[in-house]
Amino acid sequence: MTRAKRPIVSLIIAFLAWVGVGGIIWKLPPSWPVETLVVCLLTLALVLTVAWAGGSTKRAIQIALFGVGLLVMKRLGLLGWITVGLWVMVWGLIGLIS
Repeated sequence: MTRAKRPIVSLIIAFLAWVGVGGIIWKLPPSWPVETLVVCLLTLALVLTVAWAGGSTKRAIQIALFGVGLLVMKRLGLLGWITVGLWVMVWGLIGLIS
Protein backbone atom coordinates (compact mmCIF):
# COMPACT_ATOMS: atom_id res chain seq x y z
CA MET A 1 0.00 0.00 0.00
CA THR A 2 1.37 3.39 -0.91
CA ARG A 3 2.16 6.01 1.66
CA ALA A 4 -0.49 8.40 0.29
CA LYS A 5 -3.32 5.86 0.65
CA ARG A 6 -2.43 4.63 4.14
CA PRO A 7 -3.89 7.58 6.12
CA ILE A 8 -7.18 7.39 4.23
CA VAL A 9 -7.46 3.64 4.80
CA SER A 10 -6.74 4.05 8.51
CA LEU A 11 -9.36 6.80 8.70
CA ILE A 12 -11.93 4.53 7.03
CA ILE A 13 -11.10 1.72 9.47
CA ALA A 14 -11.42 4.17 12.38
CA PHE A 15 -14.81 5.33 11.09
CA LEU A 16 -16.00 1.74 10.80
CA ALA A 17 -14.80 1.06 14.35
CA TRP A 18 -16.72 4.12 15.62
CA VAL A 19 -19.84 2.92 13.78
CA GLY A 20 -19.29 -0.55 15.25
CA VAL A 21 -19.07 0.87 18.77
CA GLY A 22 -22.29 2.83 18.27
CA GLY A 23 -24.11 -0.11 16.72
CA ILE A 24 -23.06 -2.54 19.43
CA ILE A 25 -24.06 -0.16 22.21
CA TRP A 26 -27.38 0.55 20.51
CA LYS A 27 -28.40 -3.02 19.65
CA LEU A 28 -26.90 -5.38 22.24
CA PRO A 29 -27.69 -5.55 25.96
CA PRO A 30 -24.81 -4.85 28.33
CA SER A 31 -22.81 -7.90 29.35
CA TRP A 32 -19.11 -8.53 29.94
CA PRO A 33 -18.34 -9.93 26.47
CA VAL A 34 -20.18 -7.04 24.80
CA GLU A 35 -18.43 -4.46 26.97
CA THR A 36 -15.05 -6.04 26.28
CA LEU A 37 -15.72 -5.90 22.54
CA VAL A 38 -16.77 -2.25 22.81
CA VAL A 39 -13.62 -1.35 24.76
CA CYS A 40 -11.45 -3.07 22.14
CA LEU A 41 -13.21 -1.34 19.24
CA LEU A 42 -13.10 1.98 21.08
CA THR A 43 -9.36 1.62 21.65
CA LEU A 44 -8.82 0.83 17.96
CA ALA A 45 -10.98 3.76 16.88
CA LEU A 46 -9.22 6.18 19.22
CA VAL A 47 -5.72 5.07 18.21
CA LEU A 48 -6.46 5.32 14.50
CA THR A 49 -8.32 8.62 14.75
CA VAL A 50 -5.68 10.32 16.88
CA ALA A 51 -2.85 8.88 14.77
CA TRP A 52 -4.53 10.15 11.63
CA ALA A 53 -5.14 13.60 13.10
CA GLY A 54 -1.80 14.01 14.87
CA GLY A 55 0.48 11.93 12.70
CA SER A 56 2.19 10.18 15.63
CA THR A 57 1.22 6.62 16.42
CA LYS A 58 3.13 6.67 19.73
CA ARG A 59 1.17 9.66 21.02
CA ALA A 60 -2.07 8.17 19.69
CA ILE A 61 -1.55 5.02 21.73
CA GLN A 62 -0.83 7.07 24.84
CA ILE A 63 -3.93 9.24 24.43
CA ALA A 64 -6.14 6.24 23.68
CA LEU A 65 -4.75 4.40 26.71
CA PHE A 66 -5.52 7.39 28.92
CA GLY A 67 -9.09 7.82 27.64
CA VAL A 68 -10.00 4.15 27.66
CA GLY A 69 -8.43 3.72 31.10
CA LEU A 70 -10.63 6.48 32.50
CA LEU A 71 -13.73 4.94 30.91
CA VAL A 72 -12.91 1.49 32.31
CA MET A 73 -12.31 2.96 35.77
CA LYS A 74 -15.69 4.74 35.55
CA ARG A 75 -17.42 1.50 34.54
CA LEU A 76 -15.83 -0.48 37.36
CA GLY A 77 -16.66 2.20 39.93
CA LEU A 78 -13.01 3.02 40.62
CA LEU A 79 -13.08 6.60 39.38
CA GLY A 80 -12.02 8.88 42.21
CA TRP A 81 -9.47 11.61 42.80
CA ILE A 82 -6.85 9.17 44.03
CA THR A 83 -7.21 6.69 41.16
CA VAL A 84 -7.29 9.47 38.57
CA GLY A 85 -4.14 10.95 40.11
CA LEU A 86 -2.42 7.58 40.05
CA TRP A 87 -3.57 7.02 36.46
CA VAL A 88 -2.15 10.40 35.40
CA MET A 89 1.15 9.49 37.07
CA VAL A 90 1.25 6.13 35.25
CA TRP A 91 0.37 7.86 31.99
CA GLY A 92 3.14 10.41 32.56
CA LEU A 93 5.67 7.65 33.24
CA ILE A 94 4.63 5.89 30.04
CA GLY A 95 5.16 9.15 28.20
CA LEU A 96 8.62 9.60 29.72
CA ILE A 97 9.70 6.05 28.94
CA SER A 98 8.52 6.06 25.34
